[in-house]
Amino acid sequence: VGLGRWVLREACHQLGEWQLALPATSSLTMSVNLSVRQLVSENIVQEVRDAIEDAGIDPSTLTLEITETTLMHDTELTRQRLSELRDLGVSLAVDDFGTGYSSLQYVQRFPIDIIKIDRTFVTGLGTNPGDSAVVQSMIELSQRLGVHTVAEGIDRPEQVTLLQSLGADLGQGYLFSKPVPASQIDALLDASPHENP
Repeated sequence: VGLGRWVLREACHQLGEWQLALPATSSLTMSVNLSVRQLVSENIVQEVRDAIEDAGIDPSTLTLEITETTLMHDTELTRQRLSELRDLGVSLAVDDFGTGYSSLQYVQRFPIDIIKIDRTFVTGLGTNPGDSAVVQSMIELSQRLGVHTVAEGIDRPEQVTLLQSLGADLGQGYLFSKPVPASQIDALLDASPHENP
């Protein structure tokens, strides 16, 4: 929990610095993973509130990501914590969606804003009809539930084209950028033609 708290505080602080240094990135958002232990911690809501306030960022620019298996852990407490976190104004995302045991109907019972479609389904887009059907179903059901979708693991332009045609909201993967240290983000943001890479 100590490491998770440090990561949260550092991420919020760094986001605040980028937003101040690069005014064009004022709507830049950041996602931070929360572990099960963090989520069920009695102090998590206050820790998130403190990190946001100390960094001086708008809560809507922070997305907290949990894995779908986290949703299965003490569902009543999980629902309560997620509701309290969402009341702060942050967005909540389910990472690696489709690899665990949940379904979109299960996600519907939680205050979730975003599902991140796992790369195992995105990899086969355009070559595996089964993956395309699963991704299409996830996107369609998400849209009906008012939940945004992010496709993970995009590494080919044809995947982008297919995902756009299926209605995916956002994507991430090596096609856009490999992971880079914070010290290189300024240059990446300056070079990006998009407001929010």
